[in-house]
Amino acid sequence: MPSSADDDEIEEEMMQDDDEQESKKSDEIEEESVLDWEDGVERIGGNGETLVGLGKLFLTEAPRLMHEIQKTMEGGDARQLRRAAHTLKGSADVFSAGPAVAAALAMERIGKEGRFEDSAEALRVLKIEIDRLIPAIEKKVGV
Repeated sequence: MPSSADDDEIEEEMMQDDDEQESKKSDEIEEESVLDWEDGVERIGGNGETLVGLGKLFLTEAPRLMHEIQKTMEGGDARQLRRAAHTLKGSADVFSAGPAVAAALAMERIGKEGRFEDSAEALRVLKIEIDRLIPAIEKKVGV
């Protein structure tokens, strides 16, 4: 007959399994809200390896583009801001990364309209979204 200690141990293991499953579900939901990998594969013709390559390229280029966006904001260069934000937006859109695309679009509009008074908040949001997107892509490409 199992002891009370055995019952407690089994219950604890079951709770840990439940916690792990909940954590995994939470990670999947978070990832889904950041990007849609399957849609990205479909957008490029169904080749997952191509998307992996684009993901690796994004991981290299996104930090450079973010630096360029910040630098152009500080220098008040609306044309360059628009260009860098547009490039980042297109790159994020490959992965159906809606929140990052929307944030980059907001920054692109600031550059297009030359209204830098809104740029600090837009940059803050863009940083948040890119900081969420990068680890999601890293997970998908195995980095």
